[in-house]
Amino acid sequence: MSTRFWWFGFCLISILTVHSKAFASTGETYGYGSRASALGNTMLGGIQDGYSTFYNPAANSANSGLRLSLGVAYAKPSFLEIKDIVVGNTAVAAETGDVLGSVKNDDYLDHLGQTVGASLNFGEKWKLLTVGLTGSLPITRLAYLDTGEAFRPEYFGYRSRTQRPQVYASMSVSPFQNFYMGTGIAISTNLAANTTLYATTNPGSVSYQRFSSTIKPGAAPYFSLYGTPSKLIWGVTARLPNRYTLSIDTNASARLFGTQSGIPLVTNSASTLYYDPLEVDLGMGLHITPQTFATLEVDWFQYKKYESPTVKVVDKGSGAALLTSISNVPTMRDIFVPKLGLEHRFEKFKARFGYAFRKSPVENNNGPGNLIDPDKHLFSLGAGIDLKEAGMVAQNLILDLHAQYHWLVRKRVTKALGNEVGTLSQSKVGAPGYDIGGKIYSAGLSFSMAF
Repeated sequence: MSTRFWWFGFCLISILTVHSKAFASTGETYGYGSRASALGNTMLGGIQDGYSTFYNPAANSANSGLRLSLGVAYAKPSFLEIKDIVVGNTAVAAETGDVLGSVKNDDYLDHLGQTVGASLNFGEKWKLLTVGLTGSLPITRLAYLDTGEAFRPEYFGYRSRTQRPQVYASMSVSPFQNFYMGTGIAISTNLAANTTLYATTNPGSVSYQRFSSTIKPGAAPYFSLYGTPSKLIWGVTARLPNRYTLSIDTNASARLFGTQSGIPLVTNSASTLYYDPLEVDLGMGLHITPQTFATLEVDWFQYKKYESPTVKVVDKGSGAALLTSISNVPTMRDIFVPKLGLEHRFEKFKARFGYAFRKSPVENNNGPGNLIDPDKHLFSLGAGIDLKEAGMVAQNLILDLHAQYHWLVRKRVTKALGNEVGTLSQSKVGAPGYDIGGKIYSAGLSFSMAF
């Protein structure tokens, strides 16, 4: 086959996926595969096993034959309890004034999931054409959807974004020696629904409702390059914005409190349940010695265009005009996330260490809404063992282990005067202020084979 044919095929797949949508990634939070997770969730830490499809699909073409990986991981979040703040007022609830209370933050679910990764290289004859697949599935539930609190403090990056299936598929080629390029898609679904409701308090009639929904497939593209010119290797991955959207049209009629005719209620409720911004990752790796490998990475996220998971209600012609929801998105900023990883080979195993710092994308939290996401330090440790070299099995089988500690830095949030609609005699939800922070423990293991 000619080089021109593979360039055409590569570009065609890229064009077909460029306008699609998808959902956020568990891999960005905890990583896929214990090797990458132990090396600080670094891209180049995830190129030697079946999970390269997620991190850098171009690197799949640098791996020969068939590679398979299977893993499991667990994570437990724990956030600070928030006490003695305003939890309701006349702007956001049926209240006559400010209501004080607490937010326990104990309803964020643990994550227990299994992952699978695979890549198949068709060899030199096919320009090292390689197809890859990475998938993740929660073990304790198929999926969990929760928009979170609309105005109370909400750790928006940790509610339910890790609680649903995720699938990534890729194709890669090598047009030149020591140079590889790949493209992938994150497969997802979007939900559109319609509801019809008749509600009545009249004893001579009954209430009823109809609900219909459509699940539409979607896919978000990402692209990568990978190079191995010498001891220094490099990789670049660019991901388009990923979102899982929910839209519900409601047509209702209510006959209440003795009224003779129904009061129409026509609304649209929409939410971006999961959102990952435009992202560009740049990584470099160096074999310092035959036994020691180091990797350094910087990721950039365009959080200025963040979309909130909170449901937005828009009136579309109700009998009594409804006020549209107000935005609860704080002032956001783009962020850089530096990462590093170190791996050293001892006689019978490999030891690993990783670190990453993720600055908060929230620049200011003093306005309406309390979407919060503190600065975070990630520390990780791990080990890798070749079970065949250790004499434990007859086939090539790699066991990787990892543990992570996510430290969410404590920070004080102070609310500005007035409530959410500007009434100075009341306070915003979250007033006068509160501390945020917490921790997440995570651990897992994965097995990898090469054929």
